Amino acid sequence: MHPSQFSSLSFQDLRTADDQVDLWLIHLEKGQSELSGLLDPEETRRRERFHFQRHRRRFNNARGYLRLILSRYL
Repeated sequence: MHPSQFSSLSFQDLRTADDQVDLWLIHLEKGQSELSGLLDPEETRRRERFHFQRHRRRFNNARGYLRLILSRYL
């Protein structure tokens, strides 16, 4: 899912029952530079410590999508 598609989800789309578990599959390899703005300063510093660009991108996307997904549950 592209980050811009999260805004089209309603809050009811991500409500779970007590006996329900949601499983998300996110492709971390695709570059999503707009997710960088979601990282806090500590996460940004952690991202920059990765030697390879591929690993920085995966960290950036994982943390950015995590924030987007969790924000829809709150």
